[in-house]
Amino acid sequence: MLGGRTSWGSRVSSIPTLAVGVVGVCSVVVPLSASAQLPALQIDGEPVGCIACDGPAAFGAIMGLGVFADGALAVLDRDEPLVRVFARDGSVETTFGRRGRGPGEIARPASLAVTASGAVWVADFMGTALTEYQRDGTYVERLSVEGMATGLRADPSGQWLTWQVADWQAMAASVRVRSPDGEVSIPLASTVDRFVRADGHPAPPGLLSVAPSRDGWSAVGYSDHYHIEILDPEGDVVRTLVRDIDRTERTEAEISALSASLARGPGGRSDNPEAGAPRPEVDPLRPHFLVSGLTFDDRDRLWVRTARGGPERTTFDVFGAGGEYLGEVAVEAYLRQVVVAYGFMLAIVEDPDLGIQRVHRWRIMG
Repeated sequence: MLGGRTSWGSRVSSIPTLAVGVVGVCSVVVPLSASAQLPALQIDGEPVGCIACDGPAAFGAIMGLGVFADGALAVLDRDEPLVRVFARDGSVETTFGRRGRGPGEIARPASLAVTASGAVWVADFMGTALTEYQRDGTYVERLSVEGMATGLRADPSGQWLTWQVADWQAMAASVRVRSPDGEVSIPLASTVDRFVRADGHPAPPGLLSVAPSRDGWSAVGYSDHYHIEILDPEGDVVRTLVRDIDRTERTEAEISALSASLARGPGGRSDNPEAGAPRPEVDPLRPHFLVSGLTFDDRDRLWVRTARGGPERTTFDVFGAGGEYLGEVAVEAYLRQVVVAYGFMLAIVEDPDLGIQRVHRWRIMG
C-alpha cells in the first residue's frame, strides 16, 4: 500500500502499515496501530436525481451542494432554476434563482454554501459577487467581491465561510473568510509566492483548495506538492501538512478530457476555437488532491479528497484534530463537490454510461 512520511509542523512520523476492510459501499483502509478512530461512511437514504425524467431532480450540471441541519439538501445547478432544495426524504421543497446581474440574480453560478441560520449563499463567477437567500428563496443581499469568486465553502457548523478570489491574468488567488458576525478578512492575500508548481511557476488559482473549520481556522492546500497549511483566523500558519508520496499517472481518457476542458478556458469558452488547433498540454500525473478537496468534519478531522483513486474510485486521507494520520477511507465511485456538515457527507456521483448526475448522502460513523 501507500508509504511516505507525514509532517505536521516540526513533528514527523512514519505512516503505519495499512490493512484493507470493507464497510457497506465503502472500502476502508485502516492503520493497524492507529490510536484514534478512523471514521467510516454509511449510505443515508436514496440518491437525489433521476433518469429520463423532467423537473427539479433532472440536473444539468451541478455546481455546488449544501446541507441543512435537518438533513435537507441545497443543490446549485447550471440550468434554471438554479437552486433546488430537497427535503431529507428526497422530495422537492422549493426551487429558486434566475440568470442575470440584478438583485437576486446570478450571471454564472460557481459554488454554493449553507450556513447555520439556513441561509443559502451562491458564488457568482462572472458577476463577481456572493448572493444570500433564505431557505425559501427570498433574496437577502448581494456581497460584491473584487475578482472572480470560486470555491465557496462553509465550515461543518455553518458559522464560517471561505472562498477564493481568482486573478487568472496574474495566475494568483487570495483567500477570503467571513466570520459569524459578517466581518470579511483576508488571511492569505496572495498565493503567488506561497504556492508554486513543480516547475517553479505560480500555482493557478484553480489548483488550490480552501476549507474552514468550526473555529475559523482555514486549511489551504496546493495539490502539486501535497502541501497544506492550517491558518488561524488572523492568517498565521499554525501547522503545515506535507506528504512525501508519488503522484499517480493519468489515463489517456483523463488526459484527453482535461485537455479539452483547458481549451475552453476558465470562463467556459474556447480560447483557441480554430478547427484543428492544438490543445493545451496536460500534466501526465494526477494532482495529490482535487480542487475543493479539503474538508473538516464535526470532530475537526481533516478529510483530503485525493486523486489516487482515478476516475472510478475516490480515496480520502483522514487526519485527526491534532494532525495525526488516521488512514484512508475510499468509495468505489468518483465523487465530486464533496460537502461535510452536521454528521453528513454529500457528493455528486455521475453515471459514466448515462451521464446522469445524482447526489448521494452518507452518515459519518465514528
